[in-house]
Amino acid sequence: MKFLLANGCSHTIGCELDPNNMQRCPELTWPRWVADHYGIEYVNMAQGGIGNEQIARSTILRVSRMIDIEKVDPKDFMVCILWSGFDRYEYWDLQKDQHRSFSPHNMKAPWQPDETIRKYAELRSLVEFEDYSYYKNLFYMYTLTKVLEGYGVEYHYGNALNVFKPLNKLDVSDNLKLQYKSLLELYEPRVKNHLGFWDHRFAFRRYLMEVRPTEKSPLGTGSHWGELGQKRYAELFVKHIESNR
Repeated sequence: MKFLLANGCSHTIGCELDPNNMQRCPELTWPRWVADHYGIEYVNMAQGGIGNEQIARSTILRVSRMIDIEKVDPKDFMVCILWSGFDRYEYWDLQKDQHRSFSPHNMKAPWQPDETIRKYAELRSLVEFEDYSYYKNLFYMYTLTKVLEGYGVEYHYGNALNVFKPLNKLDVSDNLKLQYKSLLELYEPRVKNHLGFWDHRFAFRRYLMEVRPTEKSPLGTGSHWGELGQKRYAELFVKHIESNR
């Protein structure tokens, strides 16, 4: 094992950790501390505000390119993902000329897309109601998982904000329940690789608020954790990796 490839949202890229760069500080986030534990390098491709559709797509393309074009041995790295909020929608940012994600519930973020994108996210949130989001986001995770398994890449997941609802807690139609049930059955053998899949206590945010209470960073909006919180979550993530190897 030579390096760790990480992806995720602001909690993975390190927003509000460095006063000189409030948008990113990957050298102090949990992937760095996990990589240090194993004595390997790390590549952090996370982005603040990213959604799970974007995480899955960008990771698939990065891994596929590394293996198929750059001829990286799949055994030389592992993929570690901290999945983001379930209410974020991917779009193409014409001004930045790149993919981005946005949540209609994220109006306090330091950056805001134009009115068209905000309206787009608001309308999608009305059509893709909350309980549908569990099915949709699990599909993104399952898709990435199948790609990684196909290549023979070791992978480990965590949840940053949300956890999944059991079938009997979903307020959806019988048809959607059947589809969610089918997807859960397909994903069930992989749940052991997914920290905090069902239990909110082991999702990044709730873990640092309730299980190992840690003060948030005093920088910016105060919605992120500092180095201590990142290290504490990294310790949990290492235990998660070791218990599933």
